[in-house]
Amino acid sequence: MDERDLRRTLESSNDKLSVFADSSLLTKYKGLTVSSLFSLIDDFLNNSQKAALFEFEHFKNINQQLRILVATSISDNNIKLELLQKPNGILSDLQSYQISDFLESLDSSYRLKLLQDPASLKNLKLNKYSMQAVVCSLSDNDVINLLEDIDYVKEQLNLDDFLISGIISNISSEKDKLDLLSNIFLDSYCKASALATVSDSAKATILSDNEYNFNYYELCKILSSMDTEFLINYFNEHTDFFDNNNITLRSVVEDLSYKNQLSFVAQIDKVNLDERPKKADFSYFTSGS
Repeated sequence: MDERDLRRTLESSNDKLSVFADSSLLTKYKGLTVSSLFSLIDDFLNNSQKAALFEFEHFKNINQQLRILVATSISDNNIKLELLQKPNGILSDLQSYQISDFLESLDSSYRLKLLQDPASLKNLKLNKYSMQAVVCSLSDNDVINLLEDIDYVKEQLNLDDFLISGIISNISSEKDKLDLLSNIFLDSYCKASALATVSDSAKATILSDNEYNFNYYELCKILSSMDTEFLINYFNEHTDFFDNNNITLRSVVEDLSYKNQLSFVAQIDKVNLDERPKKADFSYFTSGS
């Protein structure tokens, strides 16, 4: 007997769970793969029945991939959390990245609630990178809610400034990004990294105001994140900014990606510099090296 026979057995049964509960019956069906067995479980069992599967000894020790698939397919967030947090349960052997992936199958509000509960967090084996991935998977509103208590994020979630800047960079709303960066304390270089993801016009305003007192390297990081055409126009219109901060256009171009360096070279005639210094400063980029 094969998968098709098992499917017919399930279709005719009034107690689908009892079919899966009978290990001797299941062994009669040959060629069952993880994929085919999961398909049957997903088609015939509801949320509570899927969770009840793991009360049976032969399902407690079944292939980890199948356990994750079944648990993830449950649509009830409370049941999922119970399975995840059960001591020595069917998800207790998951690695950090697997826990992160599983948490992302929860509704954002449930993920936020879990992240705001120190007692629950202690039971999760999440390293800081997996923790960052979970936070990034929240809705923008929930991310903002969480980051409002930046001390908690750093101390309880074990996220450093670099990882937090990555979370802020992931927020879709530019206004929300800028509000967060203005209101929370982060290392200046990490702030510059996050600001590199806002629009070029917003970067120009930030550079002109320099409310963050960025140093040379941080200013160069923001400048090098600009579109090359915008960068050239900004340079042409704000040469005093470059002079006052001892920044050369060449130093910014050196930090561009190779693709953007080629784009800069294609537009080099638009740069307002005398031909002699222009040739000297950008000979490397224009030579095709």
